[in-house]
Amino acid sequence: YLPGTGWKGFDPTAGQVTGNQHIAVAVARNPEAVPPVSGSFIGPALVMPSLIVNVQVNLLRS
Repeated sequence: YLPGTGWKGFDPTAGQVTGNQHIAVAVARNPEAVPPVSGSFIGPALVMPSLIVNVQVNLLRS
């Protein structure tokens, strides 16, 4: 929170204030509450699992 300005987003990975190039995908008080990837794999030990993530951004006009 910045007095006179209000709440500002901050990207701790990039070390900068957020802007139009940032897309909020989760919000929490503690970073541990919104891990970027979580889950489990059940299968043979020799299988090489992979993860593919697609994000679609749609501009909403008000």
